[in-house]
Amino acid sequence: MVIKCDIDNVINNLCVAMFDIYNRNHEKKIQYDQCVEYDFSCFDKDTFAYLYSLFSDKEMWESLKPTKYSQTYLKRLDELGDLIIVTATDVCNFEWKVNWVKQYFPFIDDHQIWRDDGINRHIIWSNIF
Repeated sequence: MVIKCDIDNVINNLCVAMFDIYNRNHEKKIQYDQCVEYDFSCFDKDTFAYLYSLFSDKEMWESLKPTKYSQTYLKRLDELGDLIIVTATDVCNFEWKVNWVKQYFPFIDDHQIWRDDGINRHIIWSNIF
């Protein structure tokens, strides 16, 4: 059985971390429950632009933490079948995501981490670098 699992906001706390960084650097504060669209279109243009800029911030990716129980349950899923970790991300930050997964989920091998580019659907990690 093949089991596919996303990374952002599934096994990591991406939006929470991004909002924390935003709030540390801006007077106007935003809350996680304010965002009802993943593309941040619910925010004004400046907030939107700042949040999107964080996708290319290596320190932001390094600040992410696993979501509650994700390590335990991902390990169980890995034992049940062919676990594939999939992310639709820019190639520029893919290596950072791979490193993050390997740090917090050491039982995941490189060949289990795929990038979905929206065209070819799945590009295996080892073919990118």
